[in-house]
Amino acid sequence: YLLPLRNQDEVCQKEKIISIWQKMDSMERYIWNKLLTGTFRVDITSELVIKAFSSFCGLETAVISHRLSVNWEPSSDFYEMLISSDVDDSIACSPFSDTPEFKPESEPEHIPFSVNAVLLYARMGQGRGFSVFMEYTFAIWHNGMLVPFAKTSKGLSDEERIHMESFIYNNTIEKFGPVRSIKPELIFELEFDGVQESPRHKSGVIALSPRISRWCHDKNLQDVASLDYIKSLIDSINH
Repeated sequence: YLLPLRNQDEVCQKEKIISIWQKMDSMERYIWNKLLTGTFRVDITSELVIKAFSSFCGLETAVISHRLSVNWEPSSDFYEMLISSDVDDSIACSPFSDTPEFKPESEPEHIPFSVNAVLLYARMGQGRGFSVFMEYTFAIWHNGMLVPFAKTSKGLSDEERIHMESFIYNNTIEKFGPVRSIKPELIFELEFDGVQESPRHKSGVIALSPRISRWCHDKNLQDVASLDYIKSLIDSINH
């Protein structure tokens, strides 16, 4: 409805906008007006957007991510291209190719690292009326203290996310703007592609591409990994 209006004169635009507006309920009018004025914001991560498109059109997330990586304009043509089932361009998503014609003979062995970590902080999405936690910070032990190690929201099922949010609301220790510090009880197994030193982070290390692989209901704080163990992983990677 919206895109064709930009090529029409003001009188025609006004007639069509009012006509459409009169057929909508209050919530639809609210969203319609937001779209018209350019104030419609969806405060979610790009990963969730890619995952949503992938689920909607049945394509791999890597294909959607690749198609969104180019410079694009919001148009019906781009949308049709984005959800097209023609995946000839998917080879361009491969990190092992420099050209679309290159096809690797075999996939390299991929071994993710994994540790147990405890939920320490949760950050809410920004924006008026937002009440969804968009990012979770997980911690590990160092000298008898819990230090942040990884941030992610990937890996939780919808049911697990609901239970986690309920725990967060009932076990918040402090609030720092959109961030809440949480009673350290929930243990999760995190997977990540690697780990490297990072002086900017309190723990001195940072996990690469972390995601939640399991909610460890059978674990407690004694099972949380230590910074010494993480540093041993760095040593093993370097050697």
